[in-house]
Amino acid sequence: MNAWYLLYTKPHWEFRVSFFLQERLGVPVYLPLWSQPGKDQADGVPFFPNYLFASLDFSSLSFYKFSRTPGLRGLPRLDHQLITVPDDVIETIKARLAETRGEVYARGQLFQKGDRVLITKGPLRGYEALFDGRASGEERVRILLQMLGQQVKAEVPLAYLEKLIFVVKAPRPRRTRGRGRRIKQASLLQRHFTLAQP
Repeated sequence: MNAWYLLYTKPHWEFRVSFFLQERLGVPVYLPLWSQPGKDQADGVPFFPNYLFASLDFSSLSFYKFSRTPGLRGLPRLDHQLITVPDDVIETIKARLAETRGEVYARGQLFQKGDRVLITKGPLRGYEALFDGRASGEERVRILLQMLGQQVKAEVPLAYLEKLIFVVKAPRPRRTRGRGRRIKQASLLQRHFTLAQP
């Protein structure tokens, strides 16, 4: 069964360890990041230097492969037991770090200003809106609704919102040059042999 574990890395290896575990071993990883005020940091810096969290199930994961992760120094222990981190602690860290960026993290969703949301409860149920930020109450947020051709601000409980995620399909490749003239899609192998001929 999966549980969150604390991992200890070499200095400045947090990103590389995170990438290796996710891309090579398929391990879910959480690397808490924050941005220092007044500094230009695209992704942020690790909030806990030399540490990150990984969701591991040692019954299905090869401990040998895991322990060979480049830059990983090991898993800290307390009284000879590996340190596991409860899910609610991970959620609290995500929520607190989101607040420092002016975002809201709740129920496994990160709400940022400008995100499209769906109102799932209350008198405005079924309406789509734009997320605007946290309101005066701790569990209330501001949203922007489009009504009568105008944007109207409203406050709703955070629990009423669900983030809308849109999947953008890649455009289909062109099949004609215009006026119905078809583009001949020669395979790479055909092109290779055509170029190779004297």
